[in-house]
Order: sequence, then structure tokens, then C-alpha cells
Amino acid sequence: MTAGHAIGLALQLVGLLVMGLGVWRTWREFALPGENLVEPITRAGRAAWTALVQRTEALWRRILRRPRRVEAHAEFASAVGMAARLQARIRYGALDPSDLTSAVLELERRVGQLVDRLADVDERVQDEREADLVAVAELRERLAGAIADLEARDRRVALGGLRLEMFGLFLTALGLVVATVW
Repeated sequence: MTAGHAIGLALQLVGLLVMGLGVWRTWREFALPGENLVEPITRAGRAAWTALVQRTEALWRRILRRPRRVEAHAEFASAVGMAARLQARIRYGALDPSDLTSAVLELERRVGQLVDRLADVDERVQDEREADLVAVAELRERLAGAIADLEARDRRVALGGLRLEMFGLFLTALGLVVATVW
């Protein structure tokens, strides 16, 4: 090995170490606590193995003329929704104009009934508003949970790419070392 080869190898190794350090720091910053570093590699291997097993089973089913395996999946959705409509119709007969005191008393009674009904309607509207506020708070909580799940999923995807890059970096380094040494 000449001095040029040695210096080139040293520079390549230092460069690979610097890249590896950058990837490592990025992974450490974005990784969730307790996450396994090589999970994407093993997950890809498991997916390939599962696909191979399924294809083999399908081939044997065709050869042996067996029926396909049936799988059923069930999904459901629920939603919270409210709608309210309030309507009040009150019809009174005509007041007796000949007896003024009885007409005033009847008018006071009718106004009292209207005030009571309006208070009842106002109470119902307030109950609906409170129920709407509770439903909105529940939906906000669900939305916050869904956003947190999506953020965690994005983080896992990004970190999986970084891990695969680290594995490729390792293989590249190993290949350079072997090629240079031999």
C-alpha cells in the first residue's frame, strides 16, 4: 500500500465517520425514547419473509386446487352531532273590552305565561349551548390525539429512513475498507 492509498483511505474513513456522526446526532434528537435503531431493517426482512410465505401458500393452493383463504375486516365510525329546533305558538282569544279590570288581569296572566315560556325556551337554548361546548371540547381532544399520533408516525418514518441510511453508510464503509485492504 502506498502513502497515497493510506491517506485516501484515512480521508474516506474520516469522512464516513463525520457523516455517521451527523446521522447519529439527528437520530438521537428525533428518536422516541426506547426506539430500536435497527427496527426498519428487521421490519423489511419480516415483510419480505411474510410476502414469500404468502406467495408460496398461494402457489400450493393453486396446485392443490384449494379454495382461497377468506379474511374479513370490520370498520366502524362514530360521530357526535346535535341539532335543535325550537318553536312556540301561542294563540289567545280576544279580550273582553266591556270589563277593563278582567281584561287587564287576563292580559297580565297571558304576559306571565309568555315570560314563563320564554324563560323555558331560554333554559333549553342554554342547555343546548352547554352540550355543544362539551361536544366541541371532546372533538378538540380527539383532534389533539390524532395530531399527536400523526406527528409520532411522521417521526417514525423519518427515523426509519435515517436508520436505513446509517445501515447503508456502514455497508459502504465496510466495502471501502475491504476493497482498500485487499
